[in-house]
Amino acid sequence: MKIAHRFARNLFWLTSTQFLALTAGFFTVVYTARALGDTAFGQISFAQNLINYLLLIIDFGFTTKAIPLVAKSHDRTTELTKVIVALRLLLAGLTVVGTLAGLLLVPGSETKKLVVLLFVLTVPLAAFDLGWVFTAHEKMRPVGLLQLFRNAVTLVLLITILRFSTNVVTAGFIYLAGAVLAAGLSLIWYRQSFGKLRLGFSWPQTQPFLYQALPLGLSLLMIRLYYGSDVFFLSYFHGDQMVGWYNAGFKIVNVLIMIAGFYGAVLLPTLSHQIAQSAENARNIMQQSLRILLAAALPVVIAGSIFAGEIITLIYGSSYLNGAAPFRWLLATTAIVFAAVVFTNGMIAFERQKFFLGLVSLAAAVNLALNYLLVPRFAMMGAGFTATLAQAIVLAGGVYALRAHIDLKHLGVLTFKILLAAAFMAFTMLSLRALNAGAAITSGVTVYIISLIILGVLRRHDWNQLVELLRFRQNHSIVSE
Repeated sequence: MKIAHRFARNLFWLTSTQFLALTAGFFTVVYTARALGDTAFGQISFAQNLINYLLLIIDFGFTTKAIPLVAKSHDRTTELTKVIVALRLLLAGLTVVGTLAGLLLVPGSETKKLVVLLFVLTVPLAAFDLGWVFTAHEKMRPVGLLQLFRNAVTLVLLITILRFSTNVVTAGFIYLAGAVLAAGLSLIWYRQSFGKLRLGFSWPQTQPFLYQALPLGLSLLMIRLYYGSDVFFLSYFHGDQMVGWYNAGFKIVNVLIMIAGFYGAVLLPTLSHQIAQSAENARNIMQQSLRILLAAALPVVIAGSIFAGEIITLIYGSSYLNGAAPFRWLLATTAIVFAAVVFTNGMIAFERQKFFLGLVSLAAAVNLALNYLLVPRFAMMGAGFTATLAQAIVLAGGVYALRAHIDLKHLGVLTFKILLAAAFMAFTMLSLRALNAGAAITSGVTVYIISLIILGVLRRHDWNQLVELLRFRQNHSIVSE
């Protein structure tokens, strides 16, 4: 029960704070898109996508590898933190210099280059994002609060300043200011919890860790290739305006995918800890996670696909309506990612890093090839289809890699039941769509939940666990261990 309480506590803090952070972040995206227009929003999206690649380069799997190591042995916290921060600062310096050289050599809009430069300057600050240390110690409150602070500050500054200057460069300075303040808060909280941060490493001690992190770093880079390369292809072949349309839907999907990521952030240290103690516990955690994530993802995907046009217009305005069609393809990836997050974290926890690297490399190669072939002709629809296919490859590979740790028959039956309930939901929504969108969604979700109960996917045991979590929270039993 202690394990369940700790997992529930961490999941509660991470999901609650990250929900607020996501809300602030999403309003930041929407406000930026509406205030600047589709072309300028496309430039911001391009810069953010580029930064995501640079952040992977400076981390290169260090924190992902360190989380299970620190989770198993807290004594290594100081040792690994000083090594990782020093390595990230070194790589950040090299990355910034390389990117600046590229901006000078590559032709293009000077405004767009300046926006990219401002975002590039946030890369060294990311070296001081120490949320991974708290994750390894299963202290999720600071992890969520750090992201909430950054997003909330950025949103307030955007709303305050863009009222007087709707300039894309001004927006870039605001995002940079948010990164500076977040890095400072991260250092303060680390010092309060673990002492003063010291930098430095010796090569003989660091070399084994680097070799262990290398497959993970390459894997994460491959993931980013198949997860974000579509924006570069769209920008190159069709311009910033189309990137703005495409990213309107992508940002909504990204919120959903990040929710699955939060679950994975709690799942990884828990799995790593349980594998060392009880393989059966680890197996049960994975199967219960699949039940929760699949059941949660499908109603959102179905409702979003049916009402894609209305959602895009409501959030961003009619000028972004062209992004509704690819939004449906991108929504399809959500259900796949929700299931895949169990298997990707499982492969890391079970130390299947080399297989994971090969799998995501295959997905990246397929993604790049199909984007090159399809985006010039089919534009956003080609990009959306390619993204969905790449995620499906990763999910299929993850199931294969962990087949010995998952009851495949149980997984097949569970998936069939959830899909059947989702089919009832879709039929209900389509039947009532012409009457009222709100009534159609409410009725569809109700039918879905009732179907899950009848089919045995939602059980009394799950309800009892939820009640127990609520009582646990009310009794103020959620304390740091």
